[in-house]
Amino acid sequence: MSDKTQLRWESPLDIYVPHELNNRTLDAGYVESLEDSMRTQGYLPTYPIVCYRRHELPKEVFDGKTDALYICAAGFHRTTAAKNINLDRVYVEHRSGTFEDYLETLNTDNFQFDPEVNTSLGQIWTKTDKRKACKQLLLLPKYFKLTNIALADLWHTSEANVRRWRDDVASSIDDGSLDAPFPLSQEWQDTLKAILDSNVREMADGSTIRVRSKPEENKWDYYWALQKKVEAHKHLDWNTEIEPYCKQMYEKEARDLSLKKLAELDQLIAIADPEFMKMCRELGEEKRKLNAAQAECHQAYRAAKKAFETYVFGQDLAENTYEEKYKNCLKSFGRAVSRTFGHNLLGSMLYTDKVHKYENKTYQLQQLKKDIEASVDYVQAFAQRMLNAQRKKREKLGQAVIDAHYKMITGARVKYRGIDMEKFCFAVDADGSSLWLDVGDTPATPMHSTQDIPDGKSDGNLIRIAEHYEKMLEKILEGADWIAKLVPESLPLQNALDEMKAKAETPDTETIRADDEPLEAETPDTETTRADDEPLEVSDEDTSLTEIDNLPAVKHFLESLLKQTETFIHPHDKDDFSVSVFDALMVDSELTERQQLLILINCAYSIVMESESTSF
Repeated sequence: MSDKTQLRWESPLDIYVPHELNNRTLDAGYVESLEDSMRTQGYLPTYPIVCYRRHELPKEVFDGKTDALYICAAGFHRTTAAKNINLDRVYVEHRSGTFEDYLETLNTDNFQFDPEVNTSLGQIWTKTDKRKACKQLLLLPKYFKLTNIALADLWHTSEANVRRWRDDVASSIDDGSLDAPFPLSQEWQDTLKAILDSNVREMADGSTIRVRSKPEENKWDYYWALQKKVEAHKHLDWNTEIEPYCKQMYEKEARDLSLKKLAELDQLIAIADPEFMKMCRELGEEKRKLNAAQAECHQAYRAAKKAFETYVFGQDLAENTYEEKYKNCLKSFGRAVSRTFGHNLLGSMLYTDKVHKYENKTYQLQQLKKDIEASVDYVQAFAQRMLNAQRKKREKLGQAVIDAHYKMITGARVKYRGIDMEKFCFAVDADGSSLWLDVGDTPATPMHSTQDIPDGKSDGNLIRIAEHYEKMLEKILEGADWIAKLVPESLPLQNALDEMKAKAETPDTETIRADDEPLEAETPDTETTRADDEPLEVSDEDTSLTEIDNLPAVKHFLESLLKQTETFIHPHDKDDFSVSVFDALMVDSELTERQQLLILINCAYSIVMESESTSF
């Protein structure tokens, strides 16, 4: 591996796929098969996605199109599949280089899928894809200056193909109509022009040779003139008659015929050769029938698919047809259709050269549409299964969010007593690792039903929200500094109650009395009072709470505090905790003095905390 190449895991969201530069048409079926593989095995590092850093490439090429860190050069299908299933990471090979290096990688990587070289990997490269790639490579001076023979060996094609592709590019350079899918600087164009004007070319070994000057006659001028002549003809049509004739007689499209063959075709048109005209009419009639059958079949396909979408999702399809939920539903319905019709009618549109195949599929698609609209048994059974599965999955995901949220909220309250839960939840939502929560989405109190789950979140987002809450719980247990800052400073009365509680739980031996020795108590002179809008405080005349060791005196102070705050309520009107408080205040309570004291301290602490929280 060179110094300019690095391998590491990256998020697919950081990778931009420039479809406008890609020489291969994105194959939805191939992408779907990659998605299935990634769901079961994850991303296999055996096939890294090749990327270049965006800031190293010309700004005018990608500015305004993306803010991604990396530009994909090889692995368009893999990157798209990873994004579709929200895969968190893919294996990436980072390369550094010029824009010409990027274009070379973009167009040469797919040669490994050329059927002439290797048919065992990936999506097979079509002739159309290969032609696009080779024409883009001819725009690079490195390739444009090579001989046709050298390029034919390099690209595993015929010299005639290379010559034809070079003629196309050269013609565009000559007349200034070069239509490249990327911006070409004037210096770049001048370099290509200089190579074109020169008759010196390079061989594969680096040696140079002189080539013949291009012929005076131009095949393309002849081709376009012939096409215009046919358009003006009363009894001939170029697309439905001349093109089928060329494929029938020469096994080539008209544009691929040599100048000599074009001249022969021109002669047949000029003399209106009877046999030629008859054959064109017959081929034209077959072509028109085929086109009509294809159009009807494709219309039936779209109608059946629309009926399915309306039946399952409603009249207004809100789901994106590229999302995982829609694709999984359509795939599952396809299996139900296969059991009825023998194959999945909604798998893809049919393309064939047989009229009867179009007619058969049209009939089946029309029948499928009727079945969907009539909600026949197999359609109804599928819909019920799908709804049940989606409901169970959603409920499970919702419960996972509720459980993770409860653990996070409980963990924060236990570890950080008095923490401002509203601020904490806002911080959780605004955390840098959360891409799925808006500020205010996370409740400050435990969720009690799936209705509390943030609205508009997909299944994938719910999974990530639960994971996010779990990570927040880890930060809580680790004692993150930013969480500790959300806890307000303790006030004197809190500290006093904490110290009293510690003494009550671990009493000193000197304060313990024998069962037969009564412990006298003095009633404090001053009772604690509070304003409606101020925290509870101890009067200056009162003995410091931290110095009170007489348990009855402490109990008298706490009873006064609870009665002032109307905590002393009949137990039938309150919860279990108030029942315990009522029992502790009874004169003939069965609890020991220390048990009573602990109950009263806990109750007083809660009151103080509530008072302090409302005062901020």
